[in-house]
Amino acid sequence: MSSIQGGGGNVDPKSLSSDEIQAYKNDFSESADLFKKALDEYSKTTEIHKKEQLQKTMTEALNVMNQIVKVALKKSGQVKEKSFKMTIKILFLKKLHKA
Repeated sequence: MSSIQGGGGNVDPKSLSSDEIQAYKNDFSESADLFKKALDEYSKTTEIHKKEQLQKTMTEALNVMNQIVKVALKKSGQVKEKSFKMTIKILFLKKLHKA
């Protein structure tokens, strides 16, 4: 897959400008922050419906981060599955520890 699904359709990672790359970095950071907030709330609440909504929020945030990392890896030519999985885990854990 040489493109990702974005809000406006498919994105070719080789065609990204520096502004678009910065936008992806900002989106990744915002998604990681959202995930952390939802996780914190999830651990505090006992309401089943609220937990379900928080799970959906965390899943969406992870999906956004996953798509962004795929674009970054493909742009840099690192399209190995194991490398991808390890990279996203490292980036996510670093972001959680900063927050």
